[in-house]
Amino acid sequence: MKINLRTLFVFLLLLVIILPAGAQNKYTRQGDEAFNHHQYVSAISLYKKALGETKNPADRERISFKLAESYMKTSDYKNAVQQLKKLDKSLYFANNPSGNLLYANALQYSGNDTAAIRIYNRYLALKPGDSAVMKRKALISGKAVPAKMMNYKVVNETSVNTSKDEFSPVLASADGSGIVFTSNRKGVTGKGTDQWTASPFSDLFIARAKPAGGFMVPELIDKLKKINTEAHEGTPLYNHDYTQLYCTRCEQKPERKTGSLWCYIIGAEKIGEEWADPQLVYADPEGNTGHPALTSDGLTLVFSASNANGAGGKDLWVTTREAVNKPFGPAVNVGSVINTSGDEMFPYFRNDSVLYFASDGHAGYGGLDVFFTRRLSNGRWSSPANLGSPLNSGADDFAIVFKPGMEEGYFSSNRSGGKGGDDIYSFKAEEQRLQLSGKITDALTGAGIAGAAVSFSAGSDTGEVLTDNAGNYRFPEGRLAFGVPYTLSAAKQEYLTQTQALLVSTGSNPAVERSFALSPVPEKPVVLPEILYDLDSYVLLPRYQDSLIPLVKLLKENPLIRIELSSHTDSRADDRYNDDLSQKRAQAVVDYLISSGINADRLKAKGYGESRPRLIENALTRGELSIPAGTRLDEEFISTLPDDRLKEIAHQLNRRTEFIILSDH
Repeated sequence: MKINLRTLFVFLLLLVIILPAGAQNKYTRQGDEAFNHHQYVSAISLYKKALGETKNPADRERISFKLAESYMKTSDYKNAVQQLKKLDKSLYFANNPSGNLLYANALQYSGNDTAAIRIYNRYLALKPGDSAVMKRKALISGKAVPAKMMNYKVVNETSVNTSKDEFSPVLASADGSGIVFTSNRKGVTGKGTDQWTASPFSDLFIARAKPAGGFMVPELIDKLKKINTEAHEGTPLYNHDYTQLYCTRCEQKPERKTGSLWCYIIGAEKIGEEWADPQLVYADPEGNTGHPALTSDGLTLVFSASNANGAGGKDLWVTTREAVNKPFGPAVNVGSVINTSGDEMFPYFRNDSVLYFASDGHAGYGGLDVFFTRRLSNGRWSSPANLGSPLNSGADDFAIVFKPGMEEGYFSSNRSGGKGGDDIYSFKAEEQRLQLSGKITDALTGAGIAGAAVSFSAGSDTGEVLTDNAGNYRFPEGRLAFGVPYTLSAAKQEYLTQTQALLVSTGSNPAVERSFALSPVPEKPVVLPEILYDLDSYVLLPRYQDSLIPLVKLLKENPLIRIELSSHTDSRADDRYNDDLSQKRAQAVVDYLISSGINADRLKAKGYGESRPRLIENALTRGELSIPAGTRLDEEFISTLPDDRLKEIAHQLNRRTEFIILSDH
């Protein structure tokens, strides 16, 4: 059974259903008491014994559910699913609908997404407004979180980690020469055993960095046992100049029943190499408080707490003070943009404007994931974003911290491959190397074009590769750079060249694909989009100039091409008039192309008047007129049309502007 110490610092206030004493056997009562006091290891053993002695079906179902909850609190999702699956078969959830959420979470955390979706749907049918809808949507869309936010290299810090728990690292100094973290490893101050984790109480340890990498043997952070005590201490935090240390302390509260811990935030000033007596920084008399995150000015504190006024589970709360020597005021819930019906914990401020935190309520990979949100100018927070892989995994990932001004730092995880329960991992952004590839195909046949030249340019930086026999191309990894606006070009003799713009921002997926479908150089005239003129006019109206933009682009992409621009009229005026008008109209198009930057030597204007009636190569329908393929719109055909309205459509189709390529080299 997998047990994580840091679950102690989750601070969940549990609603425990206590049946009348007469309806419970001894093990049930003891199991409930252990569960109520967060002693989940003991609760599991007691509930198992209670099931062996309980015959009443309703009692057995309640005990089984409490056993499943205990397994979930110790991260033993497999056994939790087994218990909940039995309850599902007995129709327990029909009378206890909220239990569906626990069941869905257990299924997701154990990797059974398909079954989890089904149970999430069942739960949301009863509670459609619950934040669990985000997790359900994520699963349906195939984990709707980024596969990789940045190319980080993640390393298990084996010189720090043991078979016990190590988590919540923070930098021990501004130069990053060491870390302070929480652990229940051998050598802790407290001698007792925590019944939640079946492990020793936790303390704060410091590990100093070695010049060649790794860390020296960790040691307790203070020799005088002012910070580390017989109680639990964990989730440390330094102020901006490393003169003050904050952390969470969990100890027995006299007013509470035996076994119940009270968690709150303390702070201690560093004097030389030692620490002054810690002072209470923030506490909730009724709930549990911990996981401090502080802005650089020391005036804003964000923390995690279990509170009946929250969204459910553990929420993030914020409190402020007027000066660093003043107490913090009443806390305010940071709101539903961040907090969910799940748990939000381990907050961390980066540059005061970005807040990182761990959550199992937002859409993620399973268990706790690390998210970030930005503090907006109106005091609100942006929608949280998942950090993606490899920082997040299907296990619990939490408690991130960055080195100042760098894309590297540390976080905690119980992912597979570690040394124990929770381990400390380092991460560092690796240099991203852009990988550009694609395929060049024939636009008509779809076949790959071998030997096509694919080039890029950005100022004086240029490069070119040729496609293989299948039409594929690939530039050497890293040949192109992130954040640079490139022009890509694909060219092959007997095909029209094409260009594309390429700009890949830093942090994007480094594997980029750009493909081209090249059109063969046309042998026949190409009819341009409809360009109309006023009656007896050859002025190219502004509203029709946009129709020529694709032609301008084609000519600029293919600088060796020479074309003839031809204009045609219908047959309803004399030949001389039509020839003259069509020539002027063709010249108007040429003049526009020249004004758009095309060299006049590449252009020829020709008016053909009515001498070349249009040939309809593909069947065409215009209004109520349908024309079969192969029809030529000459006077003989037009005269066969039944009315003037259809004849006018045919005349209009003859009034056209075309271009034909005279040479392409």
